[in-house]
Amino acid sequence: MIYKEIGNSGVKISVLSMGGHEYCPMEGPGDLAKSLSWLSSPVISLKDLARREGGKVLSIAYQNGINFFDVTQDSEKEALGRNLKEMPPPYEIYIQTRPEGMV
Repeated sequence: MIYKEIGNSGVKISVLSMGGHEYCPMEGPGDLAKSLSWLSSPVISLKDLARREGGKVLSIAYQNGINFFDVTQDSEKEALGRNLKEMPPPYEIYIQTRPEGMV
């Protein structure tokens, strides 16, 4: 992974960041998940899939050295927090967000 220092802070973040949609249920009409045909099965709940797959996404991020996470919507923050609690990072991470209720 390539890391860049933020100003003169000494903080180095990965040039790739992980967004928040990877951790929360995908229910909107434009969601990528709805375009994937294998998700159209009635036995698959998108909420359940996101809960199961969130840990896998986080694991892959850790394996690849991603230490910068960008979550903006309140549901994304909750989902990332839940996943971080279940799978704590093996190194220091940085999370960019905004105040609650701005969505």
